[in-house]
Amino acid sequence: MLTAHLIGCVIVLASLLTPPLTLPYSGSQRKGLVSRHVTLMKNLALLIAMMNFRLPSDLSYLQPVICAMLSELRIGPTVRTMAAVSSMLFLACALLYLQVSDAQVVIKPGDCPAVVGQSTLDTASYLGTWYEYRRFPAVFELGLDCTSAVYGLAGNGTISVTNGGTIRITLFGKKYVIKRSSIQGNATVPDPSKPAELSVSFGGFSPAGDKPNYFIQETDYENYSVVFSCAQLPGFNVQFAWILTRARGVAPSNLSDLESKLTDAGVDIRPFFTVDQSGCDSS
Repeated sequence: MLTAHLIGCVIVLASLLTPPLTLPYSGSQRKGLVSRHVTLMKNLALLIAMMNFRLPSDLSYLQPVICAMLSELRIGPTVRTMAAVSSMLFLACALLYLQVSDAQVVIKPGDCPAVVGQSTLDTASYLGTWYEYRRFPAVFELGLDCTSAVYGLAGNGTISVTNGGTIRITLFGKKYVIKRSSIQGNATVPDPSKPAELSVSFGGFSPAGDKPNYFIQETDYENYSVVFSCAQLPGFNVQFAWILTRARGVAPSNLSDLESKLTDAGVDIRPFFTVDQSGCDSS
């Protein structure tokens, strides 16, 4: 919470240091700038209030929308200042949101854990549909359940990837789908000597470049697959992990062993939570 308050203070100070009234604007321009800064301060108050407010889990997917709306604000005496303020608002909103929304991303200090892919991978056997049984919180899967990943052949040694899920609300004991989400991407193997370490990209963009970002730590192809991903940033890292199964909502019989192997590789598995895969075919 202290970090969140410091971020809020930085934004307020930055907005106060923006000199909208010291430049040679006309009266109407100054009035408009004052109005914009008043709006900014109101939104900052809303932003800081978010530190102590969280939407119900069924509506938590709306909170990123607040960040997006704040990022669209155009406040400041120059185009450059407007861009800086809007970027600052979005970044601060995102950081605050991550702190108040049950840790929607796993951030750890230091380097990524030393997770490696298994030594071999039978690509043909790995293709098909996998269902998420457990996963780490991830912003890009915020509010999603009934999540799955479908792998296929895309030619030229490339694997097609289709990730999907639904956002549902529960009313009077029944689940209703309010949004279906899916995204398509591709996976390649940067180093053929490490076939279970893939580079997965969506929309032609890969955060890891040509480096692997999808480590299949272990799979038996027919029941389970343990996947780990980690983004290394200066001083800290962002982790993602999944335990996938071929049968929807059915726990692997060796679940404890699979989690133990992640722990042995230096991964803190406490962020794991079980994905709701119930009633997916009927909702």
